[in-house]
Amino acid sequence: MLIKDTFKKLELTSSNLIYKSLIKKINILYLDIDMINISIPEFNSIPGSSLTYNYTFLIFTKISKPIRFSIVLDRNEEKEFIKLLKDYNLPHNISYYDNSYNYCD
Repeated sequence: MLIKDTFKKLELTSSNLIYKSLIKKINILYLDIDMINISIPEFNSIPGSSLTYNYTFLIFTKISKPIRFSIVLDRNEEKEFIKLLKDYNLPHNISYYDNSYNYCD
């Protein structure tokens, strides 16, 4: 599965999670992942609204300090991504945040 944002990419392969941005490249083997915490916006956004619509990931690994990044997903990508996390038996925790307020994470 490959998810593309304006300047970011998030990919789940059969063995690793890959995140690329203009300044970061992260490649994590599933075996090294302890937990993936995902913050999901509670409300749907429409173009031009002031709703924050970033999905924030905080990944705890066995080999490095926690890794944090964010990316914009649509609801179908979110469902597919979560399904793949379950299919690959990756430990994850999902929390929803109120994105009706305009704040930075």
